[in-house]
Amino acid sequence: MVARRDIQRQNIRDEIKTIARQQMADNGPAGLSLNDIARRMGVAVSGLYRYFDGRDMLITALIIDAFNAHADSMQTHADAAAPDDYSARLMGAMWGYRAWAVENKAEFALIYGTPIPEYVAPREETVPAAQRAMTVIYTILMEAHARGVLKETAPASPQDSPKVVDFGVPPSVAYWGARGWSRIHGIITLEIFEHLQGLVSDLDEFYRAECLILIAEAGLPSP
Repeated sequence: MVARRDIQRQNIRDEIKTIARQQMADNGPAGLSLNDIARRMGVAVSGLYRYFDGRDMLITALIIDAFNAHADSMQTHADAAAPDDYSARLMGAMWGYRAWAVENKAEFALIYGTPIPEYVAPREETVPAAQRAMTVIYTILMEAHARGVLKETAPASPQDSPKVVDFGVPPSVAYWGARGWSRIHGIITLEIFEHLQGLVSDLDEFYRAECLILIAEAGLPSP
């Protein structure tokens, strides 16, 4: 049984993070202030240190939450399709990527925008969370490759190999994962930071069309 004290502690941690997210929405990630959070909660700033050992620990917690929520959105959208419908699962994952970003612009900026001055993320804590989203994509691509429905990109010689990192997956999976990720992330980043407004009249349809093109280029049928 969870102790009442532990529940109260978690509730207060959640309240701190909720206020911090609102700060980021209002002022950007670099505007996060423990003093302001304490003021809004009606406590001394020293009291916050019982829950987060300084601003950096709070930022790290927010980053991990954001990466996990992002991956969860992708996984939930992908899981809405049949397991053997790789095109629909990929479309779902890519749509879940954008859906979360559009609904959580401040947190998207936190994990993918300009680094916060003087903050250095502890890689041993943040990297596993950051990798979860890419794992959603790679899992689908690996299954499509195993079924022989993903277009191969096997090089004629080592010199022709696509310049992507070897994650221990087949070259075609590494290639389409890197190419797809850079394509959808680039579009979403431009949208979130309002660089597509005025250029694209229907952002939903533009993104959908780009996802369909990507799926077709990978040799998969239209979902």
